[in-house]
Amino acid sequence: MSSLTSETREVYLPIYYDENRNFIREGTEYYWADSAAEDAQEEISKYIKETGKYIYAVIERRVIPIYR
Repeated sequence: MSSLTSETREVYLPIYYDENRNFIREGTEYYWADSAAEDAQEEISKYIKETGKYIYAVIERRVIPIYR
């Protein structure tokens, strides 16, 4: 069983919104901002091709606790 530690780590998470700033979904956590941005670009492109609708992503930096 894992337990919460006092250690933390920093992750980057793409958050997707539509043209009216309505939340769509959260993406996958990444350790590097560049990786999160690359994934967001791919997801946006894929979404636009499938639906023809506008979306955008905000890369959010989070500091989260570590469980061990």
